Amino acid sequence: MIDFGLVQLGEAEQPAARFLGTYAFASPEQIEGRALDSRSDLYSLGATLWYALTGQPPRTPSLPNDTESAELQAPSARAALEKRGVPAPLAALLAAAVAPDPAERPRSASEFGQRLQEWRDRHTRPAWKRMALPAAIAAGLIALALIVFSNSGPRDKTIAVLPFRNLSNDPANVFFVDGIRDDILSRLVKIRDLKVISRIGAARYPANVPRDLQEIGNELGARHVVEGSLRREGDHIFLHVALIDTRDGRELWAEGYDRNLADTINLQGELANDIASALNATLSPQESAGLRAAPTNNPDAFVLYLRGRKFEASGFYMISDFESAEALYSQAIALDPEFALAHARLASTLSVLYRVRGPSEELRERAFAEAREALRLQPNLGEAHLVNALCSYRIDRDFAAAMPELETARRLLPNDTEAESFIAYIQRRRGLWREARAGLERCVARDPGNVTYQEELYTTAYLLRDWPSAESNAARAETISPTQNLLKVQRALVAVWKDGDVERLRKVFAAIPTYGDPEGITAWMRWDAAMMARNFTAAQEAIDTFPYDTLPSVYSAPVPKSYLEGCIAIATGDNARAQEKFEAARPAYEAEALAHPENALRHARLGLLYAYMGRREDAIREGKRAVELKPVAEDHFEGPEELCNLALIHARLGENDKAIAAIEELLRTPGGVFFYEASMSLWELRLRWQWDPLRNDPRFQKILSGPEPTTIF
Repeated sequence: MIDFGLVQLGEAEQPAARFLGTYAFASPEQIEGRALDSRSDLYSLGATLWYALTGQPPRTPSLPNDTESAELQAPSARAALEKRGVPAPLAALLAAAVAPDPAERPRSASEFGQRLQEWRDRHTRPAWKRMALPAAIAAGLIALALIVFSNSGPRDKTIAVLPFRNLSNDPANVFFVDGIRDDILSRLVKIRDLKVISRIGAARYPANVPRDLQEIGNELGARHVVEGSLRREGDHIFLHVALIDTRDGRELWAEGYDRNLADTINLQGELANDIASALNATLSPQESAGLRAAPTNNPDAFVLYLRGRKFEASGFYMISDFESAEALYSQAIALDPEFALAHARLASTLSVLYRVRGPSEELRERAFAEAREALRLQPNLGEAHLVNALCSYRIDRDFAAAMPELETARRLLPNDTEAESFIAYIQRRRGLWREARAGLERCVARDPGNVTYQEELYTTAYLLRDWPSAESNAARAETISPTQNLLKVQRALVAVWKDGDVERLRKVFAAIPTYGDPEGITAWMRWDAAMMARNFTAAQEAIDTFPYDTLPSVYSAPVPKSYLEGCIAIATGDNARAQEKFEAARPAYEAEALAHPENALRHARLGLLYAYMGRREDAIREGKRAVELKPVAEDHFEGPEELCNLALIHARLGENDKAIAAIEELLRTPGGVFFYEASMSLWELRLRWQWDPLRNDPRFQKILSGPEPTTIF
């Protein structure tokens, strides 16, 4: 039973260098004390079948460390199968089952059982009668093995950790409750024998509303959930946690913890270990050690870290949240400079700020320094490898440097789909659209409640102009998070791209409040949707309702109101007012391009402004500079946007030949579609005022009258 993994001894019962089991039937990894999975059991079954057929096991080590000499016996053992008349296909299958390297064995019990079934099915019952006795015995043993496999499948170890209830009188302790839950989750994702639903997927089910666990289990694909409640009184906490079967609501395990705040640093590892034990999960020595290791020995630093995680993971993607997280992580590191996880989270936060606040050499240096320090402090910390990859991806756009770090992170964090998702994002930027789509679909399959992956599938679909898939992905995302307004906008956008239905988009915006938009993203979208509908009064209202003179961060760069007003003026034929407004916006656009000389978006926007102002040479220079900074050959995801922008610059300057040639090419190229002025879809070419200078050109009219070309990828 020990050989088959049906019985295992606890650590206290396993003295060093002691093995309990039968060497000849136990897998090499079991003898050597390495991590075990179902393939170890396959080895033991294969060895048992082998012994029944030949009278000897495939390998006969007499000592735990004697597996190398045992491998030398394999050729003679294989000969014993042939001598006994075991059919060659079955002999090959048994040899694969007892391969010394687990990677060379069948990947799962179901695969092994299927191959056994296929072998048996090829031999009809009359044929068995003509077999030699050993082959007939083999057939009987195979039938027995199939019965075993059909009735003893592995226990489902899929688990979601739901948000915990805050029982404290102080609502400010929500950050602490959420942080404890997130930290437990971060330990569980490192256990290979579990399948853990992400924080984002499980966060949809807050603790302060009634929860139907069976429904949650079905939606998340989780057989088990963890529920908990926490009360904090000063430096004392009371935590209750339960593991529940979502099929029938049975409580499989529950425990209460009464600890001082200083002891909570180790509590999450203890809790994760208890949960894994309740699920009968197999832990490798490295996983066990990782659960026991405290991220820091400073409780004050740990509390600051938890507060930082609350801001970083808010889901609103606001600059202010990341700035708060940056300050809190920095304070935690000041208290404990060897807090590797805090260094990693700070590096990730800085890499995001680099993207949303604008490129900065100071931010770049700090981000990479923090990432390297996290890796120096803990070379086997999966989060450290992940954040080194994210810095290369987000800041340097060095996808070749990011990939090996992502592969390492994926190995060290087997249940964390973030590394898998960023591999898909890199494939997308490399133009490997099918591979990227498949990778994101794997993320969705493993974490169906994570709205981010549905959004990314939606993005991939619309960039390929696959409108039906974009619609279905947007619908699923909205089902996951029905209160998120941006998802409603995204779904309505598909109707614009597919059918030119701007009215649906107008209705969505009419239901969205005008307040709560500090970055100006919603104001920009309202303005752009109204401009597409040529409702210039509504466009002006969208500007007027925003309380500041500048929309601070429209796709990570500021947009002065005067620029938007200039666009309204030029679209309505008031060129004098347009030039006045564009001139007012020009200094801000020029300053942005000067401050961020390597940022393609800022050069593209400046080039389009110059085109509206009739400054031909300046416009083309800036448009081409944007293309040079982000060429399609290096970035198939964002690069086409700069080509679309350059095509629009040519159109505004009356260079029809160049504009139309570019349009014809870009309509067949993945990318270049979204909520911005030069977005390249057939219906937007028909609707957008920006392309009006081309309307009388027969070549442009032919494009507009025909069906949308097929995007080639």
